[in-house]
Amino acid sequence: MRDLEIRGAGDILGTEQSGHVSSIGFHLYCKLLKRTIEALRKKSSPTFTETKLEISFDARLPEEYVSDASLRMELYHRLGEATSLQEVDALLEEIRDRFGPPPDPVIWLTRMARLRILANQRGLSLLKIEPRTLTLHTQGGEKRSWPMIQKQDPAAVEEYVVKMLETLPVREV
Repeated sequence: MRDLEIRGAGDILGTEQSGHVSSIGFHLYCKLLKRTIEALRKKSSPTFTETKLEISFDARLPEEYVSDASLRMELYHRLGEATSLQEVDALLEEIRDRFGPPPDPVIWLTRMARLRILANQRGLSLLKIEPRTLTLHTQGGEKRSWPMIQKQDPAAVEEYVVKMLETLPVREV
């Protein structure tokens, strides 16, 4: 991937073919290309909804837990690329196996990754979790808000948000 970024990949990423790779970024371009190829293999239409999360929790991989910066970036990347709850759970187990019991920020990070996947399945463009309000934005511009629960631990927040997400239909893929 690094070699592709430096040297280029010929016409597929050249200005004659892609036109705007530099404006959307190489990583996003590759992600969109991968989804399109997968959809064509399955003979379905590709979906390009990306759900943005805005949260007020400390959701991260602390340096003192995963000290190697490149490994942290790889784990963030894998978590961001996960498309199923099983992938997130498997990655958490791998992290737990490699680094020991995860601290709260890691638990928050994986819970939020799970919520991003569930929100994406419902075609949400934004999932905003604030201390007092939960707000969901659909691709169509619809916005729904609920008061946030008092108990602010990862499992309780995930359970509450899942209940609210279940009020929305699952997007047809």
